[in-house]
Amino acid sequence: MTDIHRILLAPTAETGEFIAAVYNFDETRVLDVAASCGARGRAGGKQSPSQG
Repeated sequence: MTDIHRILLAPTAETGEFIAAVYNFDETRVLDVAASCGARGRAGGKQSPSQG
């Protein structure tokens, strides 16, 4: 079996504590977290009819 080290990346300590109470992680790191979508909003560049 492969050894896996699970790291939780959380925007605040409070968020990290909440998520870690539900899921198992080996380590929690508090740092700035950001997300973005591709140019058309979906993987593969295809839009659904509701996205215009």
